[in-house]
Amino acid sequence: YHTGKAEDQESLIAEKVGRAKVAITDNGKPAGTYTSERAFIEAPDGATLLPYFKKDGEWMVIMVRQFRIAFPGGEKETLECPGGELYSNARDGMAHELAEETNVFVNPDSITIVLHEIAWPSVLSCSMWGGIVEITEAMVPNAILAGEWFDGEYTAIEVHPLAELLRAKESSKLKLDVWTSHLLDELAKRLELLVRKY
Repeated sequence: YHTGKAEDQESLIAEKVGRAKVAITDNGKPAGTYTSERAFIEAPDGATLLPYFKKDGEWMVIMVRQFRIAFPGGEKETLECPGGELYSNARDGMAHELAEETNVFVNPDSITIVLHEIAWPSVLSCSMWGGIVEITEAMVPNAILAGEWFDGEYTAIEVHPLAELLRAKESSKLKLDVWTSHLLDELAKRLELLVRKY
């Protein structure tokens, strides 16, 4: 394993050690301080976007099948929403990643941001933005609808019925990253496939 700065992204990802004085309170009253020291990974924020459209009366979503080298063991493929590192504001970044990974182009203003979450605060310095965007079937390249590979980023683009993915997720037959899982749920709530009771 490589430690320290990532070789291919030296300016973006680095291991660091942080120190901070932390106040201790007792029943709301100051009771002293201590110095906290912890190693963490400094990384840029990320964004992920779930595009969806209606086909023959059924809601469909565009996903990408990725190869993830960080996974231990033999199974290294994941099914994810298009996404990546943020170099601009969240909506612009999402639209850029969608175009880069799927060749589907959307106006950033048409994206609805549904999550902004801290990734893993004890280890990572970054946060993740998530959005959804409704597109039309006509906006989806024919190659994607036919299940062909898009080699711009060496990803396989897949179109799935949203309800089918939700059933697979609930039965633990589908391994997803946490943000893709959140976005599927958020979209399902907005389309009334899942009932929001709060």
